[in-house]
This record gives sequence, structure tokens and C-alpha cells, in this order.
Amino acid sequence: MSCVVMVDSRVVMVTPSVIMVTSRVVMVTPRVVMVMSCVFMVMSCVVMVDSRVVMVTPSVIMVTSRVVMVTPRVVMVMSCVVMVMSCVVMVTPRVVMVMSCVVMVISLTSSCIVNVVCLFVSGILRND
Repeated sequence: MSCVVMVDSRVVMVTPSVIMVTSRVVMVTPRVVMVMSCVFMVMSCVVMVDSRVVMVTPSVIMVTSRVVMVTPRVVMVMSCVVMVMSCVVMVTPRVVMVMSCVVMVISLTSSCIVNVVCLFVSGILRND
């Protein structure tokens, strides 16, 4: 009987604490549920993004391989363009020199023709 009374008194002593803890748990539970739902939502978003990344990865790998395949050709073409440009730069002064010689010859020829025509015309006019 004394044991029962002792246990009862302990239970009576502990009950307010148990009630307080239970009320705290009841108060916190909705927040925990809300946080867990947010965590699950974020996890679903991460899974969705991961699935998209997994879907896109083969395309990215394909494009990268194409770029890697094409790069040597682009480099080759660019080197050819640079070579041609250097040849043009080397040849341009010679072309300019030849063109100036041609212009000089044309101007000398035209002045000679004009002089000959003038002499011929003046000779015809003197004979009259």
C-alpha cells in the first residue's frame, strides 16, 4: 500500500511536467510538419533538376565533342587566312609600285600622243 502511495505521489509530481512537455510537442508539431513538407518540396525540386540535368547531359556531351572535332579545322582555316593575309601584305607594295609604273607609262604615252598630234596639226596649218 505504501508503495502504491509512493508511486502515486511520484506520478502526481511528474504529471505537470509530462503535460507541459506534451503541450510543447503539440505546439511544435505543426512547425515540424511544415518544415518537413518544405524539405520534401526542396528535395522534389532537386530531383526534378537532377533529372533535367541527366536529360541534357548527353546533348551537352555531343555538342562538346562536335566543338572538339571542329576546332582543329577552324584553327587550320584561320592559319590559312593569316598566311594569305601575310602574302597580300607582302605583295601589296609591289602591286602599288607596278601600278604607279603603269600610270607613269600611260601619262608619258598620252603626252607623247598629244605632242605628236599637236605637231601634226601645226604642220598642216603651216602648209595652208
